[in-house]
Amino acid sequence: MQYSTTEGFLPLREWLAEHTHLASPVTPDHIQIMTGGQQSLDLIAKILIDPGDTLLVETPTYMGAVQSFRPYRPNFAAVPTDEQGIDMDALAALLRDLAAQGRTPKFIYTIPNFQNPTGRTLSLERRQLLLDLTEQYGVLVVEDDPYGQLRFSGESLPSLAALMLERTGDDTDQSHVIYCSSFSKTLAPGLRDAWVQAAAPIIDRLVLAKQGADMCSPTLNQMIVTELLPLLPSQIARLRESYAGRAERMLRALGRELPSGVTYTVPQGACSCG
Repeated sequence: MQYSTTEGFLPLREWLAEHTHLASPVTPDHIQIMTGGQQSLDLIAKILIDPGDTLLVETPTYMGAVQSFRPYRPNFAAVPTDEQGIDMDALAALLRDLAAQGRTPKFIYTIPNFQNPTGRTLSLERRQLLLDLTEQYGVLVVEDDPYGQLRFSGESLPSLAALMLERTGDDTDQSHVIYCSSFSKTLAPGLRDAWVQAAAPIIDRLVLAKQGADMCSPTLNQMIVTELLPLLPSQIARLRESYAGRAERMLRALGRELPSGVTYTVPQGACSCG
């Protein structure tokens, strides 16, 4: 029942370093435990955003992220999306226009898997293009991935963080992707355990910001999550089955009740808060 280190309970960070990106393991030093995914977004904003900075966001995007970023007084630039996620031609044009004005966006915020609120998934080709463009223009990527493990159809896609690690030879400190995820959608929202994976200099600044926010996430909650990790695969399998059934019933109802000409996304995974 004591304080733990600000970085988080070491056995939990060790597990996350090994399992978050199976093809590209990282070290516990690149993992920061957070009190819920919302704190991840708030502290990332706190250490990165200066008033007047430009942030790129998908349109539409998760309102909770906008609420986290807005107190730090950025200027938002909306990036159009379609059924495959971010429109890369539009993003390239926007980055060119901003560069011509001498402005470099601080970061782009994206939810690649089953995006909230659209349910869309960023295609593999566009994931690679997103990394190309952000590398070219020196823009950080904040990848919010709370739903990635809840895929119930289609082919699993590597995270932006994993794709970037392939490019850097597993050198996390050379990655410009800040990866955020949470146990809220896969285990228990009430435990409020989430994490950020990023280059060591960013983690170092997040540690300082978290010390000013709450010193550490609840130690007992982190220990409970660690004890439950062996049950996580079966829990995720149950959730996938449940969400697949809900999606099927929803799509049948939409096809039956909506008038002709109305279009909607057919999701490949869960985009849900419950």
